[in-house]
Formats: sequence, C-alpha cells, structure tokens
Amino acid sequence: MVNHGVSRACETCKKRRKKCDESRPQTGGLSVHHFFTAVLLGLFELISGDNTCPNKHLVHVRGLVSILSKGITYTASESNVSIYSPGIRLVTKGAMTHQQGTGILCPPLDDVHRRSLDSIIVKMSPMTTLAEKLLADPSPPMMDLLELQQDLMAIDDEITYWAYDRPSSWSPEVVGHVWQDPSMSENATFYYSGPVEKYLDIYVATAWNSWRSIHVIYLDHLIHIARALGQHDLVPLYKDRIEDLAAGLKVSIPFHLSHDIEAYVQQAKAGTPLIQSDRLVGGLLLLHPLYSVARCTVVDEATRRYMASTLRWIGDEMGIRHASILADGLQTDMRGPSALQTSKVSFIDALDGHFLITASMMLEPKQVPSAI
Repeated sequence: MVNHGVSRACETCKKRRKKCDESRPQTGGLSVHHFFTAVLLGLFELISGDNTCPNKHLVHVRGLVSILSKGITYTASESNVSIYSPGIRLVTKGAMTHQQGTGILCPPLDDVHRRSLDSIIVKMSPMTTLAEKLLADPSPPMMDLLELQQDLMAIDDEITYWAYDRPSSWSPEVVGHVWQDPSMSENATFYYSGPVEKYLDIYVATAWNSWRSIHVIYLDHLIHIARALGQHDLVPLYKDRIEDLAAGLKVSIPFHLSHDIEAYVQQAKAGTPLIQSDRLVGGLLLLHPLYSVARCTVVDEATRRYMASTLRWIGDEMGIRHASILADGLQTDMRGPSALQTSKVSFIDALDGHFLITASMMLEPKQVPSAI
C-alpha cells in the first residue's frame, strides 16, 4: 500500500532541491535568495505538518538536510560550515579540532577558553542512540551498559561545567515573580507560579535551554543505567542535579513566548488575561527542550505534565503543529526507562528536527567582497 502523503512530501523535497540546483549559477555559487527561500519553505513544512501523518516529519527533516547541505556545499571553499544529522554535523568543522569551536551553539568568539555546546552535542548523539537501544531491551548486556556508563562519565565535567564559563552577559536575570491564579492558568497554558527570568536575547536563552535539556537527557541515561546495574546508591546523586535544570527551563518559558517579559509579569500579578503569544521564533526554539525534558521519566511528573501541556498550547494556539506531534508522543505518567515510551516520531528524529530548526534560524548570509 502506497503512502501517498509521504510520496507527495518526497516529491516536494525533490522539486525544491531541483530549484536550488537550477538557481545555482555555473560559477558554483548558490543564490542566497533562493537558498534562504528554500530553507524557509522547508522549515514551514517541518513545523506545520499535523499529527494525521507524523511520518512526514522524518521526510521533511531529510528534505531540509538536503536543502541545507546543497546550499552549504556550494559555499566558498574556505567555509567552515557543515551539516549535523545522523552521521553528519550541523556544527562547524573547526568545532571538533579544538575545544572552543565555532559552531551553531558556540561560545562567544573571544580569547577566553570556554566549553563548546556543539562538541557536547556531537559526543552525546551516538551515546543517546545506544542508550535508547540498550534501555529498551528488558535484559541488556551488562558489559555494554558498563561501557556506555564509562563513556558517559568521560564527558561529565564537559557537560556539568558548561554553565560556569559563560560570559557574564549570558547570565539570566530574574525580572519578577508571579503567583498561581487558576483563572490565569486557563488563559495561557505556559503560565505558572514562580520566578521569571530574561536573557541577553532569545538565542542565548536557546543555548541555555539546549544545555539544560541535553544535561537532563544525560542524567536520565545515567540513572536508568545505574538502576539496571544495581547501582542504586548513585541515583540520588544524579537526581539532585535534575530539579534545578528543569526549573531553569520553566522560568525561561515566558521570555520565549512573550514579546515584553516585564509586561507579562505585570499582567500576571494584576490578574489580567494574558495576551496570546505570536512570538513564533520563541515557540520554535522551545520545542526540543520542552519535549526532551518532558520525555525523561526521571523528571517529576508535575513538571513533565506542565511541559507537555505547554507544547500542546504552542501547537494549538501558535499554530506550530510540530509541537502537537511531539506532545502526542509523551506519556507523562510513565515510569521506567524513557526509551520505552511509544511515539510515531522517534526521539532521535525529534533531535534532528530541533538541530535543523535551530541552525536554519541562525544562518546568516555573508557577502564576500569581489576581488579587485
């Protein structure tokens, strides 16, 4: 039986790539206008597909990889940009040759030695794939679990201390506190009781939340591996670190979804209905951190429910249907290994979609001066 929806999506991706090919001059340079138009269309298809055919998500991920790869392939030969997807990188080539790196979620370009989030992402990716496979097995090989545990522990300092060597301008700032009001929570699912933080800009906030979600995934792996190995004394040590990471993500949500964070705090305090958010960029950049943390069964159930409902709100109220697909794949009352959750979109595919969305939104055309 032919899935015509997926077939049509494949044809759409092929046509778009063909258009990129046709727009490329014979000299080897790709039209910036056509490239960015294709990327935007690819992003639109990735985020607007509904849950009636979630398989299209993977089709669109692959299509967008193709578009990005085509555009980046024909950049200047000295370009450091490359793609990260299964077996490929969406970080700069230089990011793996030295610790500082200059990737999509890179440290500031100054003379201070800083840990690179790109490097962490690249190292974590194959370990996450292996953890998903092993922990879904009712009787995983003990030696494989021990080897994976050792590999994860080898990057513990790199992940744990990433937050400690950020520049001062990257530090979040508390702008106020809001308190729970049932009538307010009905008007905006992302409303919650507690502090509210703001950041230098939304991309700095995205870097923080990418680190938080990766860190929680990392700890989720370690906790389930420790339980499988009977190392129950290690579990509390890992769980103590998760609460602050999840809380940091929660207090950043209003900054992502509100155009004026101070106005949000004042409205919440006054009990006035919150204006529906149209900050689509913020909604897009929240998708993966919310999904990843809500999927981790080591996170408390109330936090997982809140993040899942916020994802659903982003899908229903902001029109980002990709959020609805991710929310549908969450079982927030589940216990046991996170890999046992059933979803029509695999966790690894969701990760790829996030990196593509983030990288696409951070691409910036650079005009190279002609030789005189």
